[in-house]
Amino acid sequence: MAGPRIDPYYQDVQASGSINSQATPDDFGAQIGRGADQLASGLDAAASTINSIDQDQGRIWAATAVSQKELQLQQAFQTRVNSLDPQDPEYPAKIQAITSDQQAAFTQGQQELMDQAPSKSARKFVGYHMASATLRGTDLAMRTQAQLNGQYTSNLVAQGQKADEDVLAASPDDGTFTTLLKKNADMLGGLTTISPTDKLNLHQKFVNDLSNVQVVSQMSRDPQAFLTAVNVQGGVTTIRGIQVGGVPAGPVANLGADTVKPYTSSNIGSIVQKVQAASEFDPIFQAAGQRFGVSPSELKMRAVAESDLNPNASSGQADGIMQISPAKAKELGIDPKDPAQAINAAAQLLARYQSAAGGDMSKVDQMYYGGEDAKSWGPNTNQYAANLGAVRGALTGASVPNPGDPQVNPLSDNAIAEAKVPLAGWENLTWGQKVNTVRQAEALVGKQLASGRGQIMQQVEDAKASFALGQGYPGYEQLKAKLPAYLGAAQAARVADGLDYAQSISGFMANMATMPTAQRDAFLQTQMGGAPGGDEAAVKAPLYKQALEAVQRVDAQWQKAPIQMAIAHNMPNAAPLDFSSAQAMGQSLKDRVALNNTLTRDYAAPSQMLTEDESHQMAQGLGTMNGGDRVNYLVQAKTAINDDRGFATFMNQVAGKNPTLAYAANVAATGKSVVVDGKSLAAADIGAQISDGDIILNGRSLDKDMGKGAEPSMPTGAKAAQVDEKTLRTLFSTTLGPAAFQSPDPQRSAATQEEVFNAVKAYWVAGQYKQGKPLDVVDGKSFTNAINAVTGGVWSTGAGGQIMPPFGKPMADFQNEWAPRAMQTLKAAGYSDEEAQQVLDRARPYNLADGQYGFLNGTRPMTNRNNGSLVRVNFRDAYTPEAPKISVGTATGDSMPAGLGANLF
Repeated sequence: MAGPRIDPYYQDVQASGSINSQATPDDFGAQIGRGADQLASGLDAAASTINSIDQDQGRIWAATAVSQKELQLQQAFQTRVNSLDPQDPEYPAKIQAITSDQQAAFTQGQQELMDQAPSKSARKFVGYHMASATLRGTDLAMRTQAQLNGQYTSNLVAQGQKADEDVLAASPDDGTFTTLLKKNADMLGGLTTISPTDKLNLHQKFVNDLSNVQVVSQMSRDPQAFLTAVNVQGGVTTIRGIQVGGVPAGPVANLGADTVKPYTSSNIGSIVQKVQAASEFDPIFQAAGQRFGVSPSELKMRAVAESDLNPNASSGQADGIMQISPAKAKELGIDPKDPAQAINAAAQLLARYQSAAGGDMSKVDQMYYGGEDAKSWGPNTNQYAANLGAVRGALTGASVPNPGDPQVNPLSDNAIAEAKVPLAGWENLTWGQKVNTVRQAEALVGKQLASGRGQIMQQVEDAKASFALGQGYPGYEQLKAKLPAYLGAAQAARVADGLDYAQSISGFMANMATMPTAQRDAFLQTQMGGAPGGDEAAVKAPLYKQALEAVQRVDAQWQKAPIQMAIAHNMPNAAPLDFSSAQAMGQSLKDRVALNNTLTRDYAAPSQMLTEDESHQMAQGLGTMNGGDRVNYLVQAKTAINDDRGFATFMNQVAGKNPTLAYAANVAATGKSVVVDGKSLAAADIGAQISDGDIILNGRSLDKDMGKGAEPSMPTGAKAAQVDEKTLRTLFSTTLGPAAFQSPDPQRSAATQEEVFNAVKAYWVAGQYKQGKPLDVVDGKSFTNAINAVTGGVWSTGAGGQIMPPFGKPMADFQNEWAPRAMQTLKAAGYSDEEAQQVLDRARPYNLADGQYGFLNGTRPMTNRNNGSLVRVNFRDAYTPEAPKISVGTATGDSMPAGLGANLF
């Protein structure tokens, strides 16, 4: 509203300051008064307007500021509520303080806004609006506080109920169940922080949960008793209420093979039945599977598919129970028609194939049929793998129980729901809970029985294995007592009978390893009487077979490592060689002679003086020695052994690949001497020189596993190993012709000739080397001297033979004793004086061994007429002349009785 207009006074004032009109005092005063009135009126109006604006501004500011503050306070409240931790010990106190804290926050917020208000009107409106905001904030806080209190109480209740459930699970009887229900009801009734509806819901849930805990706990404790209470009979042939078993319905797909036909469902079913049925080979499948880490069922399935468990099966390309090809059998070193060897070989192959195929059994099948090279696989290989895959799937899916096993006859779902179980909680369960619990009990009983059958049969196999080792089995009687509950009466009786049979032979198995062969074989025949017949044959025959197989294994061990076996079984005189001193070593070797005699006589073991490790150790030691030390060591060994047969065995093991060294040792061990070119040479020196020559020629160790050594150089610069072999052999043959090595055994003759030649060559090489002479220039005289030194000399007899005297025996003495000794030998062999003389005159003598000689009638050796053995003139024995000396070559054909020549020659 505009006030009265007042003309400004300066309109009447001129620029010079003079007044441009004439005014009277009255006029002037009146105007001033009117102007003042108008001014007052205008000021009132302006003040009113300004007050209205102030009110509006205060109202707007307060509304906006309060809304913002309320939002801030609500956000802070929510953050504070969200930060509360139920695990915080102060959580309950913080819940109780939620409302008061909210009110304090709003009060503080109002004060902050009052302090910030720009005017009185703004402060007035802040108070007005904050009153409403505080009411809303307090209401939210109270509702939140009540909600949190209820949740906290409910959680406490749930924790208490869980503790009660745990108590009931530990003691699920009706008394505990009833007590816990009442306690829970009383506790809920006294609560003030949750609503009656929540209390009811909590109690109803607790009743159901507690009931379920009671029933499930009782069922889990004794599912068999629980099923009896529900009226379900014990045992199991069901899994999840569904009977399992059977084989695929249709045949295997035809992959176009020309010789391997696809299996029909009938083929598959037949193989599955045979795999699941007992067989005499089951112990072998089990043992082989455990040894090589493959499934015994997989081995048996393959045997059924390959040969129908026939050890004598043959397709022309493969043989035996596992149908192994001749080439593969040769590679594995086994007889494919021996079930134990074949099954173990197949297990070894399957383990190798499984590793190569990464467990892919289809590839394993392809390798078994078609080999490890996939390039050779074709339709036949693929069809074979498909066939076995179908059988494997059928075996995996088939769980055909023994009809005699205890079984479950499960109730229908409705019958379970109507069952009256004497448990307080049963009626509080839902229909679904009742059915599910019973099905769980069926499954548990089934699992227990199936597992129990598996465990009980494993214990049976463990007991048999223990008996097979000659050991007892803890809890044997308790094991037999448990059999009927898992296997039924009839099967349990058969299994128990088999266990008793296994136990009856356990003593034999315990002592079998050290039982002399004859005694062991007699026991098998008389005590066990062969595989038993009758109804128990299926059980007893495998055990008897297992005993025979154990005998075979023991025999194999005796054949492979007799000394090691004897040491392992603490037999008399059996102990590791004592290398601590020469005396201890000598005694050890003496003991080995006695042990070797025992093992070869009573255990049909091969002659052996050293274990493989001991032989290796000795050969290594000899490889570091010079020739003289080598021979001296071996001579000491021979002296300690003091048995020609034992020393021969010892040398064969220590220097089996170096007959020259063995020859040198035997020469040196004679302890004698020979005269060569007018000089007496000691046998020890001859043996040492032979050994030195062997080292020079070969430059290698005795041990075949050690590397070849460096070859020494001769003074001329030529290598020691470079000799004129051809000239040496020619000279050797000229001096010692074929007659010197002739015998009824051509192979032995050739081997002996080569052995002597190598010894002579070594002796000559060492002599040349020591004198600084080259080896590629052969001096006939020095080589002849080498022959005489090594052989002790050669006598060319009048009958065309070439024989060597016992090493160290003077040639003249040998020649003088020859005829008398030979006559004595021939007459003792059943020849008359005349016949003996004819043999001396016309039969060709030959070298049998050092100091032993025979006679050849043409190409046939002369034999003892009394016992058929070879006539053997033995210079090793002492000699006492019995008759006048008979001159060689004096008898003629004319002096022979009529018909005698036809009989002898």
